[in-house]
Amino acid sequence: MASVAATARTNLGLGAVATESILPPALGGTGAVTAPTARINLGLGSAAMLDAGAGAGAGNVIVVQAGGKLPALDGSDLTGLSASDPVARANILLNAFRLAVVGGLSVQAMVDGVVDEFEDQTGVDDAASTGEIYNVDNDYYSAGAIPPSDFVPAMSAYTADGITISASADNGDLAWKAFNDSQSSWWQSQIDPNSTPQWLKVDFGAGNSKVATKYTLTPAYDSGTGLAPGTWTFDGSNDDSAWTQLDAQSGILMPTAGVKREFTFSNATAYRYYRIRITARAYSYPAIAIGEMEIYGGAPPVAIDMVLISEAFTALVQPNEAFIVMWQEDVSAITLNADLKAWASRDGGVSWSQATLTEEAVLSTGRILTGSAALSGQPAGVAMRWKVTTHNTKVLRVHGIALQWSA
Repeated sequence: MASVAATARTNLGLGAVATESILPPALGGTGAVTAPTARINLGLGSAAMLDAGAGAGAGNVIVVQAGGKLPALDGSDLTGLSASDPVARANILLNAFRLAVVGGLSVQAMVDGVVDEFEDQTGVDDAASTGEIYNVDNDYYSAGAIPPSDFVPAMSAYTADGITISASADNGDLAWKAFNDSQSSWWQSQIDPNSTPQWLKVDFGAGNSKVATKYTLTPAYDSGTGLAPGTWTFDGSNDDSAWTQLDAQSGILMPTAGVKREFTFSNATAYRYYRIRITARAYSYPAIAIGEMEIYGGAPPVAIDMVLISEAFTALVQPNEAFIVMWQEDVSAITLNADLKAWASRDGGVSWSQATLTEEAVLSTGRILTGSAALSGQPAGVAMRWKVTTHNTKVLRVHGIALQWSA
């Protein structure tokens, strides 16, 4: 009988395994006749009894879907995960900066934040901000400065406030009208083919000498009419007789009416009288005209501190923390959190919490600063604002601000 079974196995191509009643794991079996024992013999845990690919329901094994994607999951019960990773936050906001810069985008609102690279001024509350100067060509804000004032006030006659204006000649457009702070009137010399030289003079009065280091000229007409001066000297005197040349210009073209030109020079002497003496016209028309002239002193602009405040942006839920990313450029030497500070508010700017700024990266233009601020101590609210303040009259530029908030 045994030989018959052996012959049958041989004829069927079966090996020695076919003689086993319970196939052990070593030979590819389970070594058991019941499922629990088989799982134990195979080293399988309870997960082997779960269903696979049945969705994200309780007790199911998640199966990766086509394209390597996971099915939608509810992660609300996950614990031990950081919701405020500063590196991740900074990278998200920096990418938003890049998109805004490349796309020339205005202020961009996000689900839980806002990004503004100052493409324009729409994201800044101009009424609440003070001391700021917006650079429209390079899209940044800088701490402002009080410029030195024009020595000559707005004139309404030849003499005012002890100052007297005179000229070599005029054709009805009087000399003082070059100092009336208005482009609707001007000084013009007489029409004469031999109309040069001509001069325009300011007398500041006895005991009121000025140290001038700059003057400006604004043409009264476009080049098509062509009455602008082309070659001249700017001179000072204390007796209206002996003149000292302070500046000389030649071949100057001022083709557009109303566009001011500025001329600076070195001077440390106070003079009572100043004049521009024109020896050649820039164009062919036989007369000289000046729309406006200003004379300034040598005192440098006085720097003032800046308070830059954003418009309000509405959070979906009340936030307890704010994260700020700032793209900033030093002009003066800046100490963070002393000369430059950043703030956040959740109640529309009534209360502010300061963020401690740290430098994260150096760029070809400026650097990236980040900081967090706790908002839980502020009154309840969802009206989010950021604020940047400068201190100690330091000069700097702010190229962009991003504010992100979380509960």
